[in-house]
Amino acid sequence: MIFIKEYRTMRSATRSRPISACTVGLLAFAIGAQSYAEGLEFSDPKQLNHILRTNERVLQFEVGGDSKRMIYHVTNLSTQYGELRVAPLSGNAEATRINTSNLRDYDMSADGKYVVYTTSNSPFTSANRLNSQVSDMSEPAVQLIPALSSGKEVARPEISPDGHTVVFISEERQNNLRELYSVPITGPSSSRVRLSGPLDPPDESSVVGVGGFYISPDSSTVVYFARPPGSTVAELYSVPIDRSSEPVQLTDLNTNNRRISGSIMFSPDSTTISFVSNQGVNDVYNLYSIPINGPKESAIRLNHDSDGESVRDSRISADGTTIVYRSAGSSSDLLYSVPIDRSTEPVLISPIPVFDGDVSQYYEISSDSSTVVFKADMHINNVSEIFAVPINGPSTSAIKLHQDLVVGQSVATFDKIELSPDGQSVTFRIDDSVADNLTKLYTAPLDTANAAVDLTPMLVNDQYVQSSFKLSADSEYVVYIANQEDDIYELYLATLDGQQPPLKLNAALPDGGRIGTTFLSDKNIVRISADSSSIVYAAEQIASGLGGLFVVRKIDDEICFVTVASNNKVVTFCL
Repeated sequence: MIFIKEYRTMRSATRSRPISACTVGLLAFAIGAQSYAEGLEFSDPKQLNHILRTNERVLQFEVGGDSKRMIYHVTNLSTQYGELRVAPLSGNAEATRINTSNLRDYDMSADGKYVVYTTSNSPFTSANRLNSQVSDMSEPAVQLIPALSSGKEVARPEISPDGHTVVFISEERQNNLRELYSVPITGPSSSRVRLSGPLDPPDESSVVGVGGFYISPDSSTVVYFARPPGSTVAELYSVPIDRSSEPVQLTDLNTNNRRISGSIMFSPDSTTISFVSNQGVNDVYNLYSIPINGPKESAIRLNHDSDGESVRDSRISADGTTIVYRSAGSSSDLLYSVPIDRSTEPVLISPIPVFDGDVSQYYEISSDSSTVVFKADMHINNVSEIFAVPINGPSTSAIKLHQDLVVGQSVATFDKIELSPDGQSVTFRIDDSVADNLTKLYTAPLDTANAAVDLTPMLVNDQYVQSSFKLSADSEYVVYIANQEDDIYELYLATLDGQQPPLKLNAALPDGGRIGTTFLSDKNIVRISADSSSIVYAAEQIASGLGGLFVVRKIDDEICFVTVASNNKVVTFCL
């Protein structure tokens, strides 16, 4: 007989040495067991980071898009020296240091194959080197620029979505003159090209030049901000990533200190960008779209003509046909949708809320571009709820995705609407101080009213789900932090179908230990691999005050057998 306490040992053994069908049959016959397909299960945690030296702390970590390894940034609190390390997610090899001098900044390619990073001679000098490194460390690092002389800086390295090119800002030609460059990720440094056009020279006390940039989804084009010669206002430009043609100015803001508000958005096919700006009328911000290659005269204003209303923010649908935007009216913020080329007029898609109610900044478009999900205090002021509406409206077709809430209940604050990657559901928290003082986690289908499922039904008074929950890429599960067993916040997993009880992922925490660390913000505590097989989290799991990085990995499907022995103990073995 194999009892529960022996279960993990045998489970491990059956993976390394498969048991024959004959053996399975004999075991099942011998104990009269019944078989079942085991639910979602993860391994015990393994520590991924190296043994931290005195005063070393993890500041940030990322999981590669290939789901094979992770990189993490460590700093020494005494010396301020920074290191970048890479570790396999298997946990079966030691973390390897990537940089040889002080780390300043880094980026990882979307496929996880490359890491680029800047370094400086000391923690107190500017970054003056830029290198790329194959993340499996099978090849030596490649120098992407000549080392800059003292006082000059290289900044903001970013890898193109296709993983082929690095775009960065550099003072290579003159101190305090920040220009935009690109270079193949494999080098050599001599192949770098300057992307930005003419700029005014800096004076002795100021830094001038490129203020920021964006790379198009197809990796063909870079859009950047810079002040043209003689101007005091930054304009928007686009340029091919290899500078096969000259930069093109996309805006004309050099009047009355006008500007662009918020981020630039690309259509998925990279043909069009959109932005919010007061370039037409002071103090009124409008939504524009323009071909990515210009000219600036081809910009189209997308929002409605109501006087005194400004666009606050917007989203582009995954199919690139539609923009949804939030506009500030005289009494409330509302949602509209409009074709990206304004081939038809904007349509109001959110209902008119109660007096002083608003549609919040938390709204997203489903991955199939059919539905907009938004948070609003639509029916009771200061009682936020979640709604869904077809992307083209009408507003009367909006549905509430959960039960009616009352004063003292509200959908909790979060960084964004957490739509499942398959576009079928939304996950959110509800604060409830009416019957109990608690925060619970729910999921709801986008096409059915009042159908939310409580993923944490076991929570009672003074138990809370924190805001830093994450959804798996396969839309199978959500990982969250809660104090659902006692006063200690720990890491749990719940399936989005609500069919499996929550699973605790972390090992037992020491006295004073916790999920997360002092130097990581709540939203950076957990990462899920792109294939949904690995969950990496930061925790003080070894000792209080000593943060580390740990991984739990999905266990492959197994056939398990259970029976009851003569002494009434449950017997389980899995193959």
